[in-house]
Amino acid sequence: MDENPLRRWLRLREMEAKEVAPRLGVSASTLSRLMSGKTGADPDFLAAVTCVTGGNVTANDWIAWHGATVRDWRQPRKKTAA
Repeated sequence: MDENPLRRWLRLREMEAKEVAPRLGVSASTLSRLMSGKTGADPDFLAAVTCVTGGNVTANDWIAWHGATVRDWRQPRKKTAA
């Protein structure tokens, strides 16, 4: 699951993030950072995503994507053989 679920939802509906960002209570630039995993999503934002998408994108979808895509910086990197 490489593509953010909200980004996929927007693409399938031929919509742009800047159209939806105000309805989610964030700026277009913040939404871009959220969908790229550079900024963490809070529960209020995830609830808004579920509402705006009519339940097509849920908090569980977002969390599953984030866990599969965004590396946890607290985990040590594996050393590679030279």
